Amino acid sequence: MSDIVLNAHRRMRKLPFACALDIAAFFDSITWRLADRTIDRLPADGSVKDLLSNLVRVPVIERQSGSRIERARGLPQGLSISPTLANLVLDDFDKQVAHALSRLGAVVRRYCDDILVLASSMDALSKAVATVRVRLARLGLDVKEGTGRMVDTGVNEIEWLGISFGPDGLNVSASTIREKSAGLQAKVDQGVLDSMSVEEALFGLHQHYRRIIAPGRAKETVASVKQGMALNKHPNTRKEDLERLHSLIDDRHHCGQPISQDSLRGEPDGGSDQQRGVNIQDRDIRASLEKHEQW
Repeated sequence: MSDIVLNAHRRMRKLPFACALDIAAFFDSITWRLADRTIDRLPADGSVKDLLSNLVRVPVIERQSGSRIERARGLPQGLSISPTLANLVLDDFDKQVAHALSRLGAVVRRYCDDILVLASSMDALSKAVATVRVRLARLGLDVKEGTGRMVDTGVNEIEWLGISFGPDGLNVSASTIREKSAGLQAKVDQGVLDSMSVEEALFGLHQHYRRIIAPGRAKETVASVKQGMALNKHPNTRKEDLERLHSLIDDRHHCGQPISQDSLRGEPDGGSDQQRGVNIQDRDIRASLEKHEQW
């Protein structure tokens, strides 16, 4: 992705007029006939092609209700082969559009279902975008509403792949920062990430963005992502609860008290104040164990 973004930015120096298009419901809109035609052209034997065709038609189960969804088109998202097949479906599209746009002095860059058209003038850009739309329509694909604005990047910004291209160079858009914050926050709230994992994710994000934008801007971007999160409000993650559970068990052993099945079930046995304190720890252990059994 970083290579594609940087390549597009270099082309903008001579082709400053740009339009970003997003294919609507890309995976769901690919017909099985088109997918089969793509599979038939692959350099593979018949058994492999049959397997791929069957994978395209694999049943899809609705997550909430568990009911089977009847389909007559589309590539099931979640299969490792789906992104590759989707790109292969558009392989001929890439070649044909590139040839057609070369006559207009324009170029097209694509990353999965995100398309960027660059041209040397607004008139050439308008014709190039119309060509792209016609070629997509021949495949039964359409452009998502809200995309397709044509701009002069020497004057205004345009967003593509979460990156803003404009007169001030490359930067991460505000909407992308909000999406990153929300995505990480959701994983924290679900207990998937703890504070250490969040820091690791932010470090990876910084390494990614510094390949695209200036190091100073990358640092500011990651700081903004972190600022948009409520890390001090999230509940314990599974990792943190396990660490706490181990700590409680270690404390119990240090008290010289063996952990019996009765104590793990939280059955009180009275005793001294010290012993009652240990029973409180037993209840904490039991609560943690029950929580992990639910997980």
